Amino acid sequence: MTQFNTTPQSPFGQTPSSPFRQRTTDSPLAQAIARADGSACCPCANVCRDSQDHVRALAASTVSIAQDAADALGQAAAVTWEGKAGERFHRTVRETMRLADALDQGAHATARFIDSAEALI
Repeated sequence: MTQFNTTPQSPFGQTPSSPFRQRTTDSPLAQAIARADGSACCPCANVCRDSQDHVRALAASTVSIAQDAADALGQAAAVTWEGKAGERFHRTVRETMRLADALDQGAHATARFIDSAEALI
């Protein structure tokens, strides 16, 4: 029976090395792979929970920002300003209020989605 040597050999006497074959243990992926011997649970669930928490926090922050913008825009809309410049100003305020409202709705929709079963799929 013939046996083959599967270890790469160099004609210069040393086994060739590659930086791509070196094992790194400092990345989360490398650490997860190292623990994936069947005795540890998969870290994916923790990563998903952390990601969901982060998205929830960003959505809440966005809601707060949109509400602050809407408050400031409401005060701006109350400014009395006549003429073409005033008309342009009030039109811009109304358009910006619609954008702030859309941002608020989007943030609420994101928060609802991240808590839904669909987000877990």
